[in-house]
Amino acid sequence: MKFRYITIIIAGALTLSVLNSCIDDDSKYGDIPVPRLKVEVPDTEVGSMPEVNFNLGEECVIKPQISYDGSGSLHYEWCVGSYANGVKGELQFVSNELELHHSFPAGGTYYAHLNVTDGVVGFSQDYQVNINRTFEQGYLIVSNSKSGIGNLAFIKDLTPEEKEQGMSPITMEHCLEAVNEGTNPEYLAGVSVLQVSWPTDATRIVASYGSTSYYLDPNTFISLSTINHNDVIPGFNARTSIGGADAVVYDPVMNRFITLFAYDMIGVEESKYASGQFGFDYYNFYAYSSYGTLVYNNFFVCHSPLEVFFIDYYGNRIDQTSIVDENTNKPIGNIFDGHSCVNVFGGLAITYTYEYWGQIYEDSYFPCCVISKDEASGKYWYTRLSGFGTYDTSMGLASRSEIDVTSTTAIPDVEGAITLSHTYQRGYYTCNNKVYVMTYNNEKAILPNESQSVLSFPANEEITYMTINADTEELIVATADKTTGRGSVYFYDTANVRTDSPNTPAKAYYPDCADRISFMIYKPRVADNK
Repeated sequence: MKFRYITIIIAGALTLSVLNSCIDDDSKYGDIPVPRLKVEVPDTEVGSMPEVNFNLGEECVIKPQISYDGSGSLHYEWCVGSYANGVKGELQFVSNELELHHSFPAGGTYYAHLNVTDGVVGFSQDYQVNINRTFEQGYLIVSNSKSGIGNLAFIKDLTPEEKEQGMSPITMEHCLEAVNEGTNPEYLAGVSVLQVSWPTDATRIVASYGSTSYYLDPNTFISLSTINHNDVIPGFNARTSIGGADAVVYDPVMNRFITLFAYDMIGVEESKYASGQFGFDYYNFYAYSSYGTLVYNNFFVCHSPLEVFFIDYYGNRIDQTSIVDENTNKPIGNIFDGHSCVNVFGGLAITYTYEYWGQIYEDSYFPCCVISKDEASGKYWYTRLSGFGTYDTSMGLASRSEIDVTSTTAIPDVEGAITLSHTYQRGYYTCNNKVYVMTYNNEKAILPNESQSVLSFPANEEITYMTINADTEELIVATADKTTGRGSVYFYDTANVRTDSPNTPAKAYYPDCADRISFMIYKPRVADNK
């Protein structure tokens, strides 16, 4: 948990019966001089409270410095309440300590009320406490330390108003623990942002750790419901989180899955996953929004022999052994026989036309793209496959072409970071810890030479993840320090990251903001969540 400290020095003496009144140096209580109690607050307008600012998830700490020349013992009482539109809400007792230590449950404005007395004199002081809505909108970051301890981090995307006010960038680590007492750190398998539109609109965040998954309020990250994996499948230890209409977590040792339903917030082992035929070595996906719901196309890969498959709505395993030609619908056979996997990723949209009731319509889909190597010939191939959607029941071959490769070609790292810009019709991939641009000529993928990298990083950093925010067209690159394992994040304007403009400077940089980063996803602002 992060701590920030506000030290308030207060001057002034108050009687118990008349607050905010001054007691003269010669005042007496009977024959005994009245003790002097001094308090200072920053200059504020008459009738205003001194303001203190914290981020949601941080512990609010106020340290008043009090000067007292009496011989009695001081008694302190802190209370807090809501404060909206100039109206103070009902106070709730917090503690009898000198310092206020309190975690507020949500962003907004509150007030803290302090009473101090020795039984003879006393004072009260109110403070306006502004809790910034840290988790209002921004990037959820999945990271794990070198020792395997999960760290759910967050980079806030400042609102235009916050930028205008000159607010500094806000990052926070261990967000789950920061706002949920009693949560135990363990391996973080992943996080899903689930958007559902039926029976009502709702957004869920599911953070899945080894033994437990948490449904989190999308604005405060307070846990709404907890799923103990052991209660669903004894001994289950999540290591991968799979997106979809509902979240799914996977234990590779047990080769079993738990489905975490978005709307009902319950976890079950669905019968369609119980066959044990869905084990995989590598997983990637492409996600897009459709009619208010976040849709995932999931790509599963087995290494030996190379298999690429998806799981349809009914629990069938659809792989390349049953692939058909998209145009003729005739079986093709296993096109990956003797191949090894270089990478699997979501490709640029393929547009097609179809006839319905005498009318011609146009539509598009996002293919699964496979870069593979024929181990016998040493040739590299670029294959585009259809299917992989929630309701698809077959896999089709959209195109297949050899990649032109020489001894100086920058071959993508095996299962390295890779992402595509649909706006600029190009891909970004890693090779030997540098970023390169993959371009396209009709159905062919074109790889540059090793000398044509567009981004490079310090020798002590390795690239662990890349993605593109399609709304802002920002290329986001996560790196990890090779010694400490700590993660940093770079943001670039995608338009400027080109082969003819190498090493364009980052527009934003967040050093040491997480542990080793394996995944990032944008969490939009959510209103009236149900």
